[in-house]
Amino acid sequence: THPVIVYRYPSRSDDARTLIATALPEKGFLPSTGYVHAIRHPPGTSPECILALLAYFNSFTCDWWVRRFVDRHVTAPVVNHVPLPKWSLEDVRSVAAASATLLVRRGLTHLPGHKTAAACCDSPLTEGTDGDLLASIESAVAAGFGVTRSELTTVLSDFSTTGCPEDLRKTIMASVQ
Repeated sequence: THPVIVYRYPSRSDDARTLIATALPEKGFLPSTGYVHAIRHPPGTSPECILALLAYFNSFTCDWWVRRFVDRHVTAPVVNHVPLPKWSLEDVRSVAAASATLLVRRGLTHLPGHKTAAACCDSPLTEGTDGDLLASIESAVAAGFGVTRSELTTVLSDFSTTGCPEDLRKTIMASVQ
């Protein structure tokens, strides 16, 4: 019953990335409130919604927003007031599948609740490179907020090449309509 999503608490708005979130595996780790904080979700929240939220938290658009409010720590008020994109159920499924694919590729196969990451989605794990999957997530986030290509260029310009490597930046821009 432990949380699925955790994020780095100490952070600054000028770090390579400000909001860094991940999923805890089913066993072997406990979050520590000193450096890692957790996201609590209501019982019955679908695994797809949780995985889509994880993907959104790791998007550059979300990180850009969080940077506006973070000084030294990613606090609960910051996280609680992050706007959410307007996604259809199909968008949530697509983003969740990309998120699950990235987790599985990094070795996280089981999430809390005895569910495999791959089984958390109605959609199958997706094809493509990690960059393609990250770009598809960013594109869905941009569409969910009505962010234009020009505005996304502004968002990405806030990140150094350490935070957003140039090849990923190009892949993201090519994926946005």
